[in-house]
Amino acid sequence: MEKLEELYRLAEAHHIPVYCFPLPRCQALSVMDAEGDCQIGIDPMQLESEADEAVKLAHELGHCETGSFYN
Repeated sequence: MEKLEELYRLAEAHHIPVYCFPLPRCQALSVMDAEGDCQIGIDPMQLESEADEAVKLAHELGHCETGSFYN
């Protein structure tokens, strides 16, 4: 739980909003808009545990922090 809270605090500190909503084709995603701002979406109904949520959030934060996105 502590690591998960740290990840959410990191997202907040870097002004990266994390939205929870249904994602029928994936469990989590991140996008960068035209202004260079990043947002993360996570589908809480598809998460197996807090550890799974932490892994997914860390992965998406990695995309945002490095600017590495699939295109």
